[in-house]
Amino acid sequence: MPPKPKPVQQAVQREILTKGRPASLAWLLIVACLTLGMHNATLIATGQYGQGGLGVVNTPWKTWLVMVAFVGLVGGLIWLLPRLIGQPFCQWGVMVCQLALTVGVGTWLHGGQELLYMGMLPLMLIEGLNLVSNKWWVLALIWLTYGAVWVSYGLNTSWMRMAIMIQASLFTAFIVIYYWRFYSRQVDERMKSEKVLAELQLAYKQLEASTARNERERMARELHDTLTQGLAGVVMQLEAADNLLDNDQVTRAKPIIKRSVTIARKTLQNSRLTLTDLRSASEGDLLGRLQLLTETFQKNYGLTVQTKLPDLPQFTPDVLTEVSRCISEALTNVVKHAQTDTVIIRGQRQAASYQVQVVDFGQGFKATMRQPAGHFGLVGLQERMTAIGGQLQLTSEPGEGTTVTFLIPIKVGDKHD
Repeated sequence: MPPKPKPVQQAVQREILTKGRPASLAWLLIVACLTLGMHNATLIATGQYGQGGLGVVNTPWKTWLVMVAFVGLVGGLIWLLPRLIGQPFCQWGVMVCQLALTVGVGTWLHGGQELLYMGMLPLMLIEGLNLVSNKWWVLALIWLTYGAVWVSYGLNTSWMRMAIMIQASLFTAFIVIYYWRFYSRQVDERMKSEKVLAELQLAYKQLEASTARNERERMARELHDTLTQGLAGVVMQLEAADNLLDNDQVTRAKPIIKRSVTIARKTLQNSRLTLTDLRSASEGDLLGRLQLLTETFQKNYGLTVQTKLPDLPQFTPDVLTEVSRCISEALTNVVKHAQTDTVIIRGQRQAASYQVQVVDFGQGFKATMRQPAGHFGLVGLQERMTAIGGQLQLTSEPGEGTTVTFLIPIKVGDKHD
């Protein structure tokens, strides 16, 4: 029994045998028709056509029934073979059955078997070569198959006809060997491609795991910065107020307590935003992430956000993360600078991108006017959009509000929600 192929090689073998089934069945039908015609011609030439004879198929309807049964059985085995990849005993059992049927029918016909052998041998050998990879097993398979046919044919014909059969068989054997060399090179190239693909998939999974780990670390740092530092500031303020109250300095203590309350509220708001960002990572679409964002801004700042995003594509997790953070930053800018409590987030599908706009009707500003560094976080927004191949546009006029436009690229194959 030949060595069992590797899983990648088995996948290639299954694909080749499956795609080759229609051609193999068509070839089988051609061989059967030619064999049937040659058999009848031989019987007519020898004067046996239509005459009954014990053990000889020499009537049209008997020949027809035998060939139909032969095509049905061999065709079924050809169709079954790809399903047996990974089961060596069953695979080689199918090959042996095909060989036995060919030899049996050829021996029984007594006329036309030469065409049957010459047509079926390449077909069976090509199927068999798809199941082995070692060259010695290939040579053994070829010569054992031809040997079995030659012996069977030689026992039922003259030496002269057998010599002609051997010569013709050697020609087809060289064709089969050439096919095997071409096929083996194709399999090697395919296996190399599969190996490279597997390595790329592994690298991508490792990168994805690393990205997730880095994201968790970033979230941990943000929680530390917001909660720990905010609460530390509140504690220090309250301790100072407590000392002042112990000394009956109520007037000085009141502003400190008010500052503590302000710091606590700001810390709570920042913590909610951070937790929302963390929760949104589990959402699989942009609409779900924006719903979490809008609820958080409503609770924290009383900001009413209306969302209209028709024909929304299904973006990758990386793109979703960057886009949701850009929109979060844009909403934060509205809270800080726009002096309004209503925002509209609207979307529109374009040819190669999806346009998302964050529109407020606040005080606005001169878009051409130089802004203080970091005032609107535009640099960070631009960097995030560039990272995903998108674009950022901003329009604003004093007293007319501000519109921040994000153009998100749509990759081929992205689906609608």
